[in-house]
Order: sequence, then structure tokens, then C-alpha cells
Amino acid sequence: MEKILPIQSVDKKINRQMSVLIGNYEFYYAAGVFSAIFGVELDPKMDPVSLKKVVDEYIKNNNLVANEPSPEQIAGDSDDFEDKKGYLVYLMNRYEIIEQYDDVMVDLYSDGFNNWSNK
Repeated sequence: MEKILPIQSVDKKINRQMSVLIGNYEFYYAAGVFSAIFGVELDPKMDPVSLKKVVDEYIKNNNLVANEPSPEQIAGDSDDFEDKKGYLVYLMNRYEIIEQYDDVMVDLYSDGFNNWSNK
């Protein structure tokens, strides 16, 4: 598995605010990004169903708002970090979990966390 593909895909989706997460590789990378941005501790060794449940509970308990993108955001004209955070919540809310799990997902979670920790 080439890890760069889900990394590039999710980064582009968050930055351009388009599309949805496809597959658990993208979901785990996005969960790492979510953890970095919102400062929530998540366990990447959790199975996908459990991890999604924890993310959903965090979103609900913290009243995080999911932003559907505006035409400006879709066009890539918005560099507003709050827009990106809201769109990440939107992506996480919409993701339909797949039960398969492998060790690559732990690495992708770590990549997401590390790549977005300094933003």
C-alpha cells in the first residue's frame, strides 16, 4: 500500500473542501488530523467502528459544527483555518465505516497527526 495516496487525498479534501472520505486509510489519516487540530487523544489501534464512535461522541459533546463548503471554499479561495476545521468535522460525520483494519492505519493516523500538529 502506497501511504502517500490517502495522505494527499485527505489533505486536498480538507484544503479544497470537496468530496468525502473513501475507505479506512483516509479515515485513519483524517482521525490523526482531527486529533492534532482539536487536541483530542485518540487510540489509532482501536478498530474502525470504535474509533468512529469516539470521534462522533467528541464532536457531539463539544458541539463542533460541521461546515458544508461554500462556492468560494470549493474553488480554493478560502484559507480560513476555521473553515478547514469545520469541513474536517463534516468529513468525519459523513464517513461510513468499513470494518476492515490493518497496521497501515496506525501509521496513517500518526502521519495525519504529525503533518497537522503545527498548523
